[in-house]
Amino acid sequence: MAAAPLQASAAPKASACGYLAGLIDKAPPSGPLFLPSYPTVESGPLHGAAYLYDNAVAAIALVGCGEQDKAYRIGSAVLWAIDNDRTWHDGRLRNAYAAGVVANGPVKLPGWWDNTQNKWLEDRYQVGSDVGNIAWAMLALLSIDDANTGSRFRDGAARLGAWVAQWADTRGTGGFTGGTFGHEPTPEVRAWKSTEHNTDLAAAFGLLAIRTGDSRWRDKATVAEYFVNTMWKPACACFAAGTAEDGVTHNPILALDAQIWPLTALHGAAGKFASAMTTAEQRMSVGGGFLTAKTGTVCGPKGRAKWLS
Repeated sequence: MAAAPLQASAAPKASACGYLAGLIDKAPPSGPLFLPSYPTVESGPLHGAAYLYDNAVAAIALVGCGEQDKAYRIGSAVLWAIDNDRTWHDGRLRNAYAAGVVANGPVKLPGWWDNTQNKWLEDRYQVGSDVGNIAWAMLALLSIDDANTGSRFRDGAARLGAWVAQWADTRGTGGFTGGTFGHEPTPEVRAWKSTEHNTDLAAAFGLLAIRTGDSRWRDKATVAEYFVNTMWKPACACFAAGTAEDGVTHNPILALDAQIWPLTALHGAAGKFASAMTTAEQRMSVGGGFLTAKTGTVCGPKGRAKWLS
């Protein structure tokens, strides 16, 4: 009786590992590589787009699958992108890149030809730099980092951390603001703060502190973690999604990631905020899955859920 569940749980893992490894096997056999986030999309903004978050998670998963060499190729592409942006040379990454092998010169960004306007277009989100996505890139580099790779991946994570550090905020309960949105040379600064982003940063800065032995990263992890803790709303038994542009007012959207990720990333949170799971199950489950903040709900009067139009 015990054997059947074990076999069932092993199948998805083997399938996910095989799928990710297969994507890399289909690519040219060497060189830094970004994987496409939507391999079957043939046109428009998502065609050929390699989202930083997706590639970071893929690299972490490949390390867990025992495919260190394949994860190394994604990590190497991330390092190349830090040093070879077409404009920025300050340690930031973009939210997305063009999928494929990273060749010599500036790393390519995704885009598409618009026949109506008769010109090449780029998505403003894809060319921006969210601190949460960069946190995941830090986690990916630190996952790949080991004695056989020297310190290059660890050093790359530290460079990303240094760029994110500038977005530390003193308004309200601190934390880090969202990063930037839009094109160079003057992208918009995101003044809001995200519970999800700060959870990511608490994990990334915390791991960076362990790997480097540098206490300043622990201090930054503490700032991010404190912000997340203050987003807890006892009456709702949920985390606010973050703040508005003023850095103080809570964003009322009930976001799934803001409920779940703190429980896995913050020390003691799984016990202290366990009721967030119940909230997610009761207010966000639909069919065989869950709503996300994109389709979202808000905490209405008496904790009821309302659809956002």
